[in-house]
Amino acid sequence: MTWLPLLLACSDKVSEDDTTSPGDTAVPEADTDTDTDTDTDTDTDTDTDTDTDADTDTDTDTDTDTAPPDPTGGWSAEGSITWSLDWDEALEAEGYVDCSYTRTWSGTEIRDQDYLCTACDVLLSGTAEISSGYDDCYGQLSSGAQQHLEYWGFSFDDPTWKTGAFHRSNVENNDLGELQDLSVAAGAFTLGWESEYELEAGTMILSAAGSGSLAEEPGLVLYDPDLPSSAPYSCGWPTGNPGGLEGGGTPLEVGQVLPNAGLWDACDDPVSIWDFHGNYLVLDASQPNCGPCQQMSADAPDALDALRAEGLPVYAVTVLGASLSDILGEPSDATWKAWLAAYQHDDPILKDRGYGAALFASEEGSVSYPSYALVAPDMTVFAKALGNGHPMAAIIGRAKAMEATQESFISSTYWTEGVGPTA
Repeated sequence: MTWLPLLLACSDKVSEDDTTSPGDTAVPEADTDTDTDTDTDTDTDTDTDTDTDADTDTDTDTDTDTAPPDPTGGWSAEGSITWSLDWDEALEAEGYVDCSYTRTWSGTEIRDQDYLCTACDVLLSGTAEISSGYDDCYGQLSSGAQQHLEYWGFSFDDPTWKTGAFHRSNVENNDLGELQDLSVAAGAFTLGWESEYELEAGTMILSAAGSGSLAEEPGLVLYDPDLPSSAPYSCGWPTGNPGGLEGGGTPLEVGQVLPNAGLWDACDDPVSIWDFHGNYLVLDASQPNCGPCQQMSADAPDALDALRAEGLPVYAVTVLGASLSDILGEPSDATWKAWLAAYQHDDPILKDRGYGAALFASEEGSVSYPSYALVAPDMTVFAKALGNGHPMAAIIGRAKAMEATQESFISSTYWTEGVGPTA
């Protein structure tokens, strides 16, 4: 295991041997091509320039001069937006017709997927539905469903929450993109933009205009993994989240605090990643039909035994997706049970919901598997490796431990952010 020497370097003793041994269990149909792309939506309408908005009803009791709600409350939003399609003459000659369609949206705040929009002060999940123009207009763009899940996000640049930016994604478990500047007055806001698409046969202009409202919901009960746990886990995981941590952005960078997530375990509990605070953490993103991922999971118990024998408090947390062809999806029950049967050990294997893709995406949006991060007990990321196996790291550690690394065989190319992407 490439992460074993570095974690040993963080302890007071450094083992000269990598004591891992390959396991003999594998989930069928492994794929050795593990480079995948997070851009899973080919609908030109919704992913790139979308703006979902709220309806014209601005009768809310939101006080924009107050601070965000306490943890037992949250936010809701609703809105509508009309999209207009303008085809050039070449496309009109092929039968495309200028038209418009309207989509409505309503949703409530979520706090267990903050990694989808680390810039957002409020992240909401809800349902978008095309209320008019679905067949005769939207059908020219896509055969997508009339109703789908959609995220809205709001980031504010002033303490009164009056100005900021609007973010959106119409793909489940996909990170949100910032669409435009935002101005909020008494909870109401307007949105509008225009984008031009160069298609094979001509040019299409897609414009959007709408309005919406953001309202505080004091009685909304939310699961917030950023808060210290109030009860033990059924599976026995630690509850070390001290509260008050501030996660870094995505994609993951060495030296930042690991962004948090709430992901489900084999005991059907949502698990806060920050509850492993106080321990070293090997966080790996895997897919069930990824051969190297299977090998890494098979090797993990022996590697962890070697680390713990050196007195290192460490957990290996696997976040498992649906497949290499659906890296943002949760694994099915059958896939989940098969992986647990093959690789379940004393460390958590969690159902991924886009967390791994958000952490390890390249600048181009692709993700390689397995990818992993090494995290210090204070939740600071001190190393990461991409699916090509090339590690990248920063030197973060105690003087005694760092001196020990000078006597171990660790290639100097490990310690640079410049080599990994090139490799």
